[in-house]
Amino acid sequence: MEEAGRQFVALATPVNEAISVMNTVGQSGSDDVAAYKEACLGIAEAEKAAMEQLPEGKWPAEVAEEIADFTKAISSERTQWSRCSSVESVDDIGAIVKDAVAQTSSDEAALVRQALSLPEYDGS
Repeated sequence: MEEAGRQFVALATPVNEAISVMNTVGQSGSDDVAAYKEACLGIAEAEKAAMEQLPEGKWPAEVAEEIADFTKAISSERTQWSRCSSVESVDDIGAIVKDAVAQTSSDEAALVRQALSLPEYDGS
C-alpha cells in the first residue's frame, strides 16, 4: 500500500503543480491570454501524463475502484482543459475554468488518498 501511495503522489504532483501555475496567473489579474493558455494547456498535459501512468500503476485491489473513478474523472476534467488551444480571450479561459471546476477530479483524488492512507492534499 505504501508503494501505491508513492506512485499516486508522484503522478498527482505534476497535475497539482500545473493547477498552481494556473491559480497564480488567475490571481495576478492579468489579461495576458497567452499566459492563461500556457497554464491551461499545462494542466491538460499533466493530466494526460497522469492518465497514461494510472493504468501502469501497481494498485492494490483495495483501491481499484477508487483508481478507476479517479481515472474517469481526470479524463473528463482534461477534456475541458484541452479546449484551451482555441481560446482567444480571457473570457474564453474563464468559461473553460468554470467547466473544468464543475468536473474537477478533486473528490475522486481525495478518495484515492484516503484509501491509500495518505494525508489530505492541502494545496501545497
